[in-house]
Parts: sequence; structure tokens; C-alpha cells
Amino acid sequence: EPQLALLEGSPLHREALQARQHLRDSWTSCAPAFTSLLAAYPDYFRPEWFSWEAFLWAAELWYSYGIQVQFSDGVLRTCLAPLLGLMNHSPLPHVVHFSKVDGKSGGIRVRAFRPCAAGRQLFLSYGPYPNAKLLLFYGFALADNPADELELGLQVPPGPAAADRRALLASAGLSLEHR
Repeated sequence: EPQLALLEGSPLHREALQARQHLRDSWTSCAPAFTSLLAAYPDYFRPEWFSWEAFLWAAELWYSYGIQVQFSDGVLRTCLAPLLGLMNHSPLPHVVHFSKVDGKSGGIRVRAFRPCAAGRQLFLSYGPYPNAKLLLFYGFALADNPADELELGLQVPPGPAAADRRALLASAGLSLEHR
């Protein structure tokens, strides 16, 4: 697809292709259910609601705003919680990407891991993602992101000292092998 061509040659290109293929496979696997719903309830459903574009829109909402909620049975489920979806990402969040159903009220309870002053924005963590991944999947990047990554290529020039250099790298837990 043309948008993914912009990433060609970058470390994210393969990841973006895999994500797009995952979505395409999911949409294809849902096609029989979509067809059945349209046939069974033509007065309630419209074909454009089940298009690839509509599926991408819904998947973007799900993956961007879904939050892990622990239910009273102890099981974690991904849910869309409208007010929690208003929280923005921070690498130093007040809340992690996890919450719990309150057994008494039935509401969702979030746990703050650091104080947040009254009237200030409450931040959530989407995860320790580098800027490339935040930009690809969420559409933004952070200045001074502590999870940012940079891929470096190391080469040891041939010669008599090459074995010594490789041994020095190995003693530091490093290697020239591609991971």
C-alpha cells in the first residue's frame, strides 16, 4: 500500500506490513459473519459498515483506546472505557494501561502510581514504546522519550586485532551478530 512504501528501508517497515496483514486477515475471517448479519437484518445493517475502511477505523479505535480491565473473576479483558480513553500517554504516567472493576459500584477503578494534582491532566502509559512505534501506531512522538531506540551497526575491520576486538565486545555482552 502506498502509505507503507514511505517506511521502506526503515526498521518499522516489516512491523507495519505485519500489522496491516494481521488486520487484513482479521477482516477476512470476519467476512462470513458480516455477510450473515447483512442477509439476516437488511433493515438494520448497511454494507458500508462492514467495508475494509470501516474495519480499519474500528480497529484503530480498539487498538488505540482499549484498556486492560480486571473483572471480578480475575480475568483481564480489553475494554473501551470512554473517559479513560481521554487520557494521553506519558512515559512517566500516573496510571498504567490496566484498571479493575470495582466489586461494589461496578465502575472501573484506576490506580494512580504517582500523585496528580487536582485539576491537572491524568496520564496513562501505552507501554514503553520508542518514538518510531508511537508514531506508527498512535500518530505522535515524544521529545526526550526514555524508551527511544537507535539501531547501530558495528563493524570490526579485518586485521590482526579483529579477534581481540570481538573478544572485548563479547566480554561486554555484545556481539556483531544481527538480532
